[in-house]
Amino acid sequence: MGESLVEEIKDFAPQIDGVSFTARVKQDMMVLLQTRMKQKRLILPFDRSLLSQINEQQYRFGKVKPDGSPEEKGVMTFYHPQRAHDDQLWALALAVYAAKERGPKPVVYVIPK
Repeated sequence: MGESLVEEIKDFAPQIDGVSFTARVKQDMMVLLQTRMKQKRLILPFDRSLLSQINEQQYRFGKVKPDGSPEEKGVMTFYHPQRAHDDQLWALALAVYAAKERGPKPVVYVIPK
């Protein structure tokens, strides 16, 4: 859905990368967010809405999502209570994920024969 938008943005900002919110990517984002919070490398504002979304977020492992649709086996599925939201939580998780340190690019050395 958002791929065409990313391509349009890349025309004037080629450094932009898109992220597909697959179950595995969402799991990686949440694990990184939790890790940064445990490491005290993330300072959160006192925002009741954001803090509620963090505290209300739930997850499960399994073969079926709460709505009955299939999911990737062995990957966490995240959900929130009815009438609750998680948009601020995912925005925070995406920001932390985008700011993570990237290791140096591997260098391949070719040894001449």
